[in-house]
Amino acid sequence: MQHVLLLSPFFYPEPISTGRYNLTMAEGLRDAGVRLTVACCHPFYPAWRVEASSAQLSGMSIIRGGRWLRFPASALLRRAVLESWFAIFATWQAWRLRREVDVVVAVFPPSLFFLGVSAVLPRRVRRVGVIHDLQGIHAEASRSPLTRALVGLIAAVERCAFGACDRLVVLSSAMGKKLTESTGIDAARITVVYPFVNLPPVALGADRLAALFHADKVHLVYSGALGEKQNPAQLAAIFEAISAALPEVVIHVFSNGPSFDWLKAQLTIRSVQRVSFQGLVADEDVAELYARADIQLIPQAAGTQHGSMPSKLPNILASGKRVLAICDADSEMVELIAQFKAGVCIDSWQPADVVAALRALLQDLHDGRTPVEADTIRKVFSLDRLVGAIRGV
Repeated sequence: MQHVLLLSPFFYPEPISTGRYNLTMAEGLRDAGVRLTVACCHPFYPAWRVEASSAQLSGMSIIRGGRWLRFPASALLRRAVLESWFAIFATWQAWRLRREVDVVVAVFPPSLFFLGVSAVLPRRVRRVGVIHDLQGIHAEASRSPLTRALVGLIAAVERCAFGACDRLVVLSSAMGKKLTESTGIDAARITVVYPFVNLPPVALGADRLAALFHADKVHLVYSGALGEKQNPAQLAAIFEAISAALPEVVIHVFSNGPSFDWLKAQLTIRSVQRVSFQGLVADEDVAELYARADIQLIPQAAGTQHGSMPSKLPNILASGKRVLAICDADSEMVELIAQFKAGVCIDSWQPADVVAALRALLQDLHDGRTPVEADTIRKVFSLDRLVGAIRGV
């Protein structure tokens, strides 16, 4: 029986983003018959506040550390604390288990930790990297001068970490191409696996969110992590413009963390109407949230299209609801949304342009459409391909 060690700060019971992705990946590996150990942090994302957890899951061993961690207010310093602490923690766990494990799965970012991990592993251990974000690309697109000044250092760390892997899994073809161009890593070592559908069916009679979704309104929903990648400063102006121009639309933001608090405060100061701010919904309510949303918003900051692929896109497509995506015109997400006739993509962050795109989408909503069958979507966005790439089968 293969023994797989999964390394990432983000894991269950974190409800969104990489934590949720890692949970489904871990369950897929467990169900494939491997012995699985997960080394992670106590839950902290997206609030960046550690909440101690002793929760375990059947069929895997979860080792958590960092209960004492305190993250500073600065986004750059938060990342520095996470990178340095997890580098020490992950290297120690890899050293402890080096004689037992057959495969190590490193989920990037962070990236620094894998330099130490790879150094202590025997050569026989297969190293697989799963890349969620190319941080060098996001640093180049950052509004922070200090972050942009560190682009070279970030890219160097990524290049070394990725180069230490026998197999790299990326979430889009564009990411794979950019990875080869920026690091020189042979394309033969890279496997493209789109994020997978992990949306459960809607429970019969699910109505815990019903009070938030009035039948006489159109509900535009953003749910998930909110940070620099989502361009919250420009979202504030966009939400204000939508509220003024489209009285039939209610905007819902389900998130948590510093950017969420900032956005909520900004719109409160501006007295923007029909914008509802809620915390992240519980796991058992996620399917109901997707079912009640009329339009799902996916914002992706300009210049980051080759650096990441939103992991929630497959769930949105599988839900059969429309998408309003704000992203670069050459983003692979544009191709996928067009392939499944799922909504509108716009490459402008100007509020008036977004309002116009939303108005067109509202007309499409009234006209109705037949969504692509969820089974068809699940074949494109499959967990099995990821499990196979990790196991080497």
